[in-house]
Amino acid sequence: MPENRAHAVTGGRIAVGSERNRRAVESNGDRKAVSRLLIVACIALLWMTAVFGRLGYLQLFRYSEYMARAQRQQQRVIEITPRRGAIYDRNMHPLAMSIPVDSAFAVPSELGDQQLAARLLSGVLGIPREVLEARFESSHSFVWIARKLPPNKKEAVEALNLTGVYFQKENQRIYPKRDLASHVLGFVDLDEKGLGGIEYELDGQIRGKSEKIIVMADGRQRWFDGGEARREPGANVVLTLDEKIQYITERELAAAIAKTHAMAGTVMVMNPNTGEILGLANWPKFNPNAANEAPAEARMNRAVTALYEPGSTFKLITLAAAFDQRRWRDQDCAALGGAEILRLYPRVWFWPAHRRGYAGGKQRTVAAT
Repeated sequence: MPENRAHAVTGGRIAVGSERNRRAVESNGDRKAVSRLLIVACIALLWMTAVFGRLGYLQLFRYSEYMARAQRQQQRVIEITPRRGAIYDRNMHPLAMSIPVDSAFAVPSELGDQQLAARLLSGVLGIPREVLEARFESSHSFVWIARKLPPNKKEAVEALNLTGVYFQKENQRIYPKRDLASHVLGFVDLDEKGLGGIEYELDGQIRGKSEKIIVMADGRQRWFDGGEARREPGANVVLTLDEKIQYITERELAAAIAKTHAMAGTVMVMNPNTGEILGLANWPKFNPNAANEAPAEARMNRAVTALYEPGSTFKLITLAAAFDQRRWRDQDCAALGGAEILRLYPRVWFWPAHRRGYAGGKQRTVAAT
């Protein structure tokens, strides 16, 4: 019995020691785990502190710089020709107006094979391939391909389905009556800036303020229309011209030119009571829809810009002054430079020497005295 008791005591001590060792090992393992967790937490805290600190720094101190950089990368502002006001005759018949058309532009960085794109576009637009390649190499973000395309060419470019080629609406000036009153109306350039006639003289009122289009890109540099910044069309203009009288004036001038074989001619029709110009025609004439194809001589408005010697026409001023001052009587006759002036109430007649004239239905021969 004593031996068994001794063995039991010894076994109990061994069991207690093993339990203590096990608890000590577990305690050491827990401490190491906690230490590892604390280390990881400290590292995560430091990392988060650095990240949020950097974000705060960028948002608070570098915001404007990075915002401007992002806008330069994502936005492109394109200035579009402003919509010009219309020009009407006195009866509100349109003589000049602007209509929306499509212009093609490209983002060269999206084209991929620029040489292939240039070759395909050259075939449908008639623009030399070398010219298109030079345009694509001049910029990575935006280049014009062709502006103000006719509908058939726009459809041809669209049918190519080229990546990086887009369309933008612009305004194009048209003259629906073609060459009618062309010298009075004038013409414009590609950007719709007035270069002649009323288009030039009243360009500030007709042109209006510029329009700007914001073209934006997404994260993959795919461009799309961001909308128009503003649109302020120009003022309309109403002329004293009458479309019908203008047509007759030009028709009769053309007939006179064909009969006399003159190189140029001018006809002006005015209202004598108000001084309003109802018709003003010049020859040769031109089509303002294709003004760049006409020579400068054809675009000249001789009725306004040409200089004429006063000559005998100035005698009317002298004669009018004489009648106004009552220095001339109804039947007075005088010789002026080889011509004779005869007053036959209520008309004044001028005859060169030895020419025949008619007054009151009777033929008279007047010779210089």
